[in-house]
Amino acid sequence: MQVSDLAELGYSADRIATLLGISGRKKIALVYRISCTNDTYNLAYNKGLAESEKVIDEKLHETAKTGDVDAIKLIGERNQKRIELDIRRELFGF
Repeated sequence: MQVSDLAELGYSADRIATLLGISGRKKIALVYRISCTNDTYNLAYNKGLAESEKVIDEKLHETAKTGDVDAIKLIGERNQKRIELDIRRELFGF
């Protein structure tokens, strides 16, 4: 598995390093690189997180198409939260 695959499962950077069998200074370096904007590992981590959200959103969308009111509300809530997180990430880098 790769960083993006494990991020898609919702694992933290520290847990990803552990699952990949990385320890010591190499683990510290990987966790650091995942936190560095535009680093290869950061991009892979964020891609995994985005893929995970996409899968959930697709399932919710399919359910909402059937008229499920709860799914429709949840889509709206998730969209609002995503907008807030994107703004926070742009302004503060996290």
